[in-house]
Amino acid sequence: MTKRTDTHVISSTALAQIRKIVSKAGFKTEPAKKDDGEDLIINTFCDAKTDAFRILIRVIGTRRLRRYRSKKYGVSIILPADHILKWIRSPETIIVVLWDVEKKSGFWAIPDYEFDTGEIIIEKNNNTRLVFPSRNKFNAAILKRLVWKIRVSHYNTIVKSAFRDLENPELPEKYRQQKRIKIYDIGNLFLNYIGAFSNCGIERDLINGLRSLKEIIPENLLIQSALILAILKKTGDRIGECLPFDLLKACVLAVESITNYKQNNN
Repeated sequence: MTKRTDTHVISSTALAQIRKIVSKAGFKTEPAKKDDGEDLIINTFCDAKTDAFRILIRVIGTRRLRRYRSKKYGVSIILPADHILKWIRSPETIIVVLWDVEKKSGFWAIPDYEFDTGEIIIEKNNNTRLVFPSRNKFNAAILKRLVWKIRVSHYNTIVKSAFRDLENPELPEKYRQQKRIKIYDIGNLFLNYIGAFSNCGIERDLINGLRSLKEIIPENLLIQSALILAILKKTGDRIGECLPFDLLKACVLAVESITNYKQNNN
């Protein structure tokens, strides 16, 4: 029987430890295709519903994380430039985790957040350096926040494209209507994700928003301003950050659409 090398032991140990963290965060993993440069596929969920995107993880294990630390770069690693370029260009998000199997701790980096394709510095042997910011410690709580960030980015990209199409006067009305429906659908979906329609959801926050704004906002802008305030508050409570403009706009339009529907059918 062939004896496993220490490199193989470290790699399999690191993968097992990362799988446990992903499971603790409430998600599932499966092996990625061999030789693609990634190790795991994360299948994420929100309110028991599978997300419409996948996250890939590249795990780099070590027994001594300090060997990757330097005064100039902090924690960093040299990787093939072709891998970095592929990850940046991919429609899926790739998280690279540098993991110390002895201390069971490490750092994460998302190449798409760290580079633009024109900013990659090619070092010798067609490699490039990926830096892991010191604040990017990898654990289950951080992974949950990362998934929310990726979820927001995913849906914002879709509605941003739909809004761009609506601005094109040459598109047939039937196609434009399909884009409006998509915007309303994603806005409604995301409002459900943040708990906007729960018993303590957006209606209570909307009332509070109206009360706080009624003395400083003109009447014609009051309802929409309070609605935006309520959505932002609910988003902050659930995911800890604000929504990008296009996804926020889709949520506002979704609420207005639901409100108009209820008024017309009463």
